Amino acid sequence: MVILPTLLLAALPSQETTVAPLIREGAHVRVHCHIQDEAAADHTLLAAEAAWRIASETYGLGLLPKDAPAGQRYDFHLYADAASYRAVDQELTGGNFARNLAFAHFDSISAHVAIQPPLKPGALKVLGLPRQTTRLISHEVAHLYRYAHNNNFRSHPDWLADGVASMIELKVLAELGSLQQWEQDPYVGTSIAHVQALLKEDRLPSLESILLDETSGLQFYERYDTRWMMVEYLAEKKPELLQDLLKDARRLGGGSEFAKRLMDEFPKKLSPSKLKSMDRGFRKFVAEPKPVWYELYRQLYPFEGRLAQASFDSNAIAWRQEDSGEKYRIAGDMTILEGTRTQLNVFLGKNEMGFHSVAFTAGYGITVFAFHSSNNQWVRIGTAKVEGFEVATEIGFSIDVEGTNLTVGLGGDETLVVETKDMPLHGPFALSAQAGSVGIWDITEAPGW
Repeated sequence: MVILPTLLLAALPSQETTVAPLIREGAHVRVHCHIQDEAAADHTLLAAEAAWRIASETYGLGLLPKDAPAGQRYDFHLYADAASYRAVDQELTGGNFARNLAFAHFDSISAHVAIQPPLKPGALKVLGLPRQTTRLISHEVAHLYRYAHNNNFRSHPDWLADGVASMIELKVLAELGSLQQWEQDPYVGTSIAHVQALLKEDRLPSLESILLDETSGLQFYERYDTRWMMVEYLAEKKPELLQDLLKDARRLGGGSEFAKRLMDEFPKKLSPSKLKSMDRGFRKFVAEPKPVWYELYRQLYPFEGRLAQASFDSNAIAWRQEDSGEKYRIAGDMTILEGTRTQLNVFLGKNEMGFHSVAFTAGYGITVFAFHSSNNQWVRIGTAKVEGFEVATEIGFSIDVEGTNLTVGLGGDETLVVETKDMPLHGPFALSAQAGSVGIWDITEAPGW
């Protein structure tokens, strides 16, 4: 049975039990892994300790505060699902971070992250922790480091809190071999695309406005991505200035209007004309990259030389940015892993009219849909059952497009041929995991690959 692409997952029930968490203790972080998976616990500690060390290098401070008691460790909790995480968030913060599924707690100097996206045991065994989870482990541990080393951390501006933590998380991913070159990486490329859109729409705040935290006109992800790119710009183009700002943030103490007081230190370092020149440089820094992916819904990420894709409660969708042309081929191998659902999709020919979807469903076969933007309607235009197409089994696939002709192969056979008379197939293509699905793509041929 194939699942229509617009369906959403029902809320997942909590997987937490009264079983004691797995404990991993490093030099600086103590991990409480509320997932009964030894490899997940080990990986969490690896990422957490890497983030702590890189945070020390970034801030230019020691690994532990000078007044830290002997044997000091900072607690990190990884939860098996959103429900378990949100129960703790409600208890500690009144639910302030329910949307984030990740937070660092001021008072206890502890961090809490839910596995993202949720994985069934079979998929977790193959993939390990999803990269989104590793990224957030690193981000929240960067906050823990900042809390532990700065008495005034509650006053820090958001660019310093989240922009620096976002830079640290990418350094951890790079160190662990889970980050592609920026333009090729779906997550990083999408973050860049968000800021580039602000620049194109003349909505990108000035460098001074970002440093003053005057970004309330931006949406949630736009704020995070803008702060991150600003910090990356300073780290690459003005590293001494960034170090000075981090030192000033520690020296100035806390209190109201902290961002403004930190900004007031600028005249000692830069003239107004040089600050304007930096702002132009920042805009050039934003404009230069050419991301090849735009990830509409997470997540697609590098995995052992291939691409893993896992969804939350809606379809994970990552669009290529370039037009595929009138004639093209997408081919390789796929593996659909254990999930609430078991369907991977390739979307074809995105344009103003809509696009087509080739749905590969383990236990069934192939279905081709047309999605019409004018009325948000999905129309089934072809289907074929395929024997031997099962979960956790790698299988070859091919999609050949020529004009309005579409040929789909699975397992080495030409399985389904359709003609899409109502809508063209040229335009960008996308990789997608149906809501509740997870799998691995090993693409060997595709436009622009």
